[in-house]
Amino acid sequence: MVNSLALIFAIAISIAHYYAETLHLHKQRDKIRSLAAGVLMAFLILDLFPRLFLNVSLVNNSLFLFILIGFSLLHLVEKYIYQHASKNKKLKELREVHAVIFFIYFTFIGILIVNITNQSPIGGLLFFIPLLFHTTIGTISMKEIHSTMKENKLIRLSLSVSPLIGLLIATYFFIPPIINHSLLALISGVLLYIITREVIPKENKGDPIDFLLGVSIYSIVIVFTWII
Repeated sequence: MVNSLALIFAIAISIAHYYAETLHLHKQRDKIRSLAAGVLMAFLILDLFPRLFLNVSLVNNSLFLFILIGFSLLHLVEKYIYQHASKNKKLKELREVHAVIFFIYFTFIGILIVNITNQSPIGGLLFFIPLLFHTTIGTISMKEIHSTMKENKLIRLSLSVSPLIGLLIATYFFIPPIINHSLLALISGVLLYIITREVIPKENKGDPIDFLLGVSIYSIVIVFTWII
C-alpha cells in the first residue's frame, strides 16, 4: 500500500521540477540560491550524514565509498565532456548526460522518500523540505545548460515523474536495507557535489547573510526534532 505522506512528498517534488522554470525567480536567483544552499548544507551535515553514521554501525565502512562514488561520478562525467567535446557537442552531451543522471537520481529520491517516511514521518518531512528547495533552485540554476532539453516536453515530463517511479518501486518491490543504505550514501555524495558546484553562488555572487540564514533556520529545525 502506498504511504500517503510519501506520495504527497513525491508529487510535490514532481510538480516543482516540472514548473520550476515558470516561477520567474531568475532576478532573485543568487539570493534564493544562497538561502537554499544554507538549508541544503544544514540538511546534509545535520541530518543525512548522521543517518549514514547510524547505518554504518549496521553495515560497514563501505557505505562511505558510495558517498565518494556519487560525488566523483558527476565530477568525472562533466570534466570528461568539457575536456573532450567541441562546444556544440559539449552542450548536447551535457544535456543528455544530465537528463539521464537526474532521472536516475530523482528515481532514487522517490525510493528514499518512501523508506525514510515509513521509518519516521518527521524524518520524511525533514528529507522532503530541502529536496523541494533543491529541485526548484537546481532546475533554475541549470536553465542555461538545459534550455533546449526543457523545451522537449517528453524529457521534461520524464524527469518530473521520476520521483513517482521511485515511489512505486519502493512500494511494490522489496528493497533490502543494505540497498537503501547504499542509495542514501550515493545520494549524499551527489547532493554534496550539486550543492558545491551548482547551488552555491560563485565568487562575488550571492549573499553570505542569506546563506547563514538558511543554515541557521534549518539547523534550528533539525536540532528541535532531536529534542522532541
